[in-house]
Formats: sequence, structure tokens, C-alpha cells
Amino acid sequence: MSPMRAAFVFILVSLVAAGAPVLAQDAPEGAAPAAPAASGAAETDGQDADEGERPRASEYIGLVQDAIRRAKNRDFEAAMDKLRDAFRLEPSNAIAFYYAAEMDRAQRNLPQALERFRTCAGFAEQSSDDTYHARCMQGVAETLEQTEGQLEEARLAWAAYVEFADSHRAASNPEVGRARLTAIDVQMEQAGAYVAVRERILAREQENAASRDEAQSNQPRQRNDRRPRGR
Repeated sequence: MSPMRAAFVFILVSLVAAGAPVLAQDAPEGAAPAAPAASGAAETDGQDADEGERPRASEYIGLVQDAIRRAKNRDFEAAMDKLRDAFRLEPSNAIAFYYAAEMDRAQRNLPQALERFRTCAGFAEQSSDDTYHARCMQGVAETLEQTEGQLEEARLAWAAYVEFADSHRAASNPEVGRARLTAIDVQMEQAGAYVAVRERILAREQENAASRDEAQSNQPRQRNDRRPRGR
């Protein structure tokens, strides 16, 4: 199995396996807060407003779960349509942005995935949703690591994830981030050694080229020296 295919399978399995149960569990946290009661309103009015938000939250979670099911069948276009409906229903809820970003990543649309992971992390931080904050920070780091030429940025993102995870262990695993930091350090060290080797090879090639140029420039003079002298 190719690395790209393996990545697709991993992301898809993660979406399907974690999606529905996690969403059901996270629904109270992910739901939009009840609208504040008007000044002087009776207590029953506040209760009615709170109950009115429950179907809305249920509809939002249902849209995300439907999107995950469609993604399982690789119908990403229909899945994204469901997530867009969720965006419109609760524009600042992090959950739909997280799954949209994972679907983008499964399709190798890394710039869009990165943007959505960052949006998700911002909304999760605003709502104090540590679970999706951690997931989206991890998504940012993984996406950067998969993006060519972004290894240093990926290392910074993993370092930020570890810092967050150390103080939010119930929602994240800092050891995952530390393992990635170690792997990136090895890659960067190997890349640095490779650069040094390439520089030595280039210097040697330049020396050889200069020697060839000098040898060629001496050839006409040598031929002139060998011409018979006139009588």
C-alpha cells in the first residue's frame, strides 16, 4: 500500500470509528449556548429558550454524523455539503470544521485542511472545548508535516501542541507530540548532513571544472610550442 493510500485509509477509519460516538458524547459541549433571557423575563422563559436550543444542537450533530457516514462511502462532495449546512447552522462550532479539515486532508487538499484546522482550533479555544482544540492543533501539525518544505513550521506546531497537551492531559496526549518532535529532529539532522555532503560534492565539481578549463586553455599553447621552427 502506498504512503498516500495508507494516509487516506487512516484518516477515513479515524473519521468513521471516532465520529458518531464522540459526537454523541461531545454534543453538550459542542452545542451553542442558550440565548440569554431578556431582562425581566420569567424563569420559565429561560427554560423554554434552553429547550429550544436542544433540537438545534441535535440537528447540528446529525449533520456532522451524516457527513461522516457519506465520507465512509467516499462521497466527499455530499459529505462536505452536509458540513456546510452545519457551518451555516452554528458558524462558530469547531466540530464541523474539524471533520471538514480531515476530509480535505484525506483528499490531499492540504492548504484547505490547514486553514480549517486553524479555524477549528480558534473556535475551540473560544468555547473552551479542550478536546477539539487539541485535535485541531494536532491536525495543524500533521498537515504541516505532510506539506513539502514546511518541516520547521511543523516542528513549531508540534511544540505548541505538546505545551497545550501537558496542561490538558484529559483531552490530549503530549507523548504523541514528543514522538513527532524526535522524528522531525532526526529528519532535520539527516537533511543537514545531506546538505553538507552536497556542498562538498558541489565544491569538488567546481574544482574539477576549473582544472578542466585550465587544461583546455593550456592546450593551444602546447600545440604552438610543438610547431617546427622555420628555416
